[in-house]
Amino acid sequence: MTRDIADIRRDYEGGRLEEGQVPDQPLSLFDEWLALALESEGTTAMS
Repeated sequence: MTRDIADIRRDYEGGRLEEGQVPDQPLSLFDEWLALALESEGTTAMS
């Protein structure tokens, strides 16, 4: 099976992270990102 990776590529359509939005504790930002990623149930390298 030959597959061109350009056929499955998607442009990033999410928001921007501005420096002023970064919390004092970066792990809280990671926790928020991880929760959103788990909720999305998107395709991963393992699927």
